[in-house]
Amino acid sequence: MDFLVLLQKAGFENAELVGKTGFNSSPKTEGVLMRAVKPESSINVQKLTEKIIPVEKKVHVMERKTPHY
Repeated sequence: MDFLVLLQKAGFENAELVGKTGFNSSPKTEGVLMRAVKPESSINVQKLTEKIIPVEKKVHVMERKTPHY
């Protein structure tokens, strides 16, 4: 699987493989460091979404219940 292509398809630019980290979580995996830039236009879409759906309405705070002893 080409993760650099996936980053580009997700809207990132200048995706690059920086190097190996030296951390291998299993015999079949190899840790790497990737770097990419999210264009300013994508960031503006997020800001517009926050104006439509305020952040405080996205969070549901559960009330703490008193334990029954």
